[in-house]
Amino acid sequence: MNEEEQKSAIYIKASTENTIEELNADLKIANKLKYKYVLIDEITLIEKFIDNAALLSDVYAVQGMKIVLSGTDSLGFWFAQNEELYDRAVTVHTTFVPFREYSRLLKIDDIDEYIRYGGTLKAGETNFEDTDANAFDASFRTDESTRRYIDTAIAQNIQHSLKCYDRGNHFRNLIDLYKKDELTNAINRIIEDMNQAFTVDVITRDFNSSDLGSAKDLLRREKAETKRTDFLDTFDASEVTKKLMDILKNRNIERQSIEIKEVHIQEITEYLQALDLLQIVYTENIPISNKKEERIIFTQSGMRFCQVQVLVYSLMQDEVFEIKHSKQMISTQYRHINNEEKIVLTEAQFGKVIRKCVLYRGESKVLENGVEYKNVEEFLKGMCTSKVG
Repeated sequence: MNEEEQKSAIYIKASTENTIEELNADLKIANKLKYKYVLIDEITLIEKFIDNAALLSDVYAVQGMKIVLSGTDSLGFWFAQNEELYDRAVTVHTTFVPFREYSRLLKIDDIDEYIRYGGTLKAGETNFEDTDANAFDASFRTDESTRRYIDTAIAQNIQHSLKCYDRGNHFRNLIDLYKKDELTNAINRIIEDMNQAFTVDVITRDFNSSDLGSAKDLLRREKAETKRTDFLDTFDASEVTKKLMDILKNRNIERQSIEIKEVHIQEITEYLQALDLLQIVYTENIPISNKKEERIIFTQSGMRFCQVQVLVYSLMQDEVFEIKHSKQMISTQYRHINNEEKIVLTEAQFGKVIRKCVLYRGESKVLENGVEYKNVEEFLKGMCTSKVG
């Protein structure tokens, strides 16, 4: 906004103590004083917001007010936009913050921090000795903080929106769980089941992939003698897989407190999608295949990051096993991008390949054989979004 526009703007901070009647009274005053721009923060905390959202569009917006609503309860906005504000509102999703924007706002250029905290637009905390780091809102730092995030930012938001919308008539099959105060536990279990199903798939697949072979090569020819080892040459991947599976099974057993029916899973999944928490995507195959597998992608990747960290930590209590973020360059990393057959198959499905490079965490460099290595943080910060119009 320029200076003149700022003079005609007003900011309103809502809370659970405010009512729709009070908001209406304030908007009447703002309109009388010729305020053109109204920014209302945390509007979903007002109990009757969803059922009365049309007040904003049908009364004040038609008089020339530009109204911006914000808040953390995505489901409340979803209900309002699909009912009271249907076809009269534009949604801007802030869950998907680009790395470049995250870096600009928080001055953080660490891709790991972005993967873990980017969706919440918060700076992470890696000092585990700092007691202040265990603050209530330190999401995804520990297993407990992740569960707390699910309880507050997800489960409570779902229940708040369902309770406030249409006198609770949209609880549908979840009403019994809500009345028994078991809905939060049910949401937790369903999210963790989705998370663990993914983790089990990764564990059983990746320990038999070329990633393990690459790790063997790196450790075997490590320049530093203190780090060089042939440990993985005699390493039994099946034992590690079994260990991790046992951990998952134990965690699963600990959560068996209520009966979750298929209809509960379907309805909770629908609300999780509305909250921008997850997306259902389908795999693409090369060569082109009609067989596409469904995958659930968490938009808050920190939830998955934290679970894997807990599992690996549990594993390392019993095994001498060190996992690193490699910044080294080896030929196996670019064998696919130089494979002409794979390039032809890729172009047939996705279009002309105009650039090939390996994204990694080291310095950007072009090798003597012409292979380009690009620092992943530099690459993401250099991406530009197209402008429309």
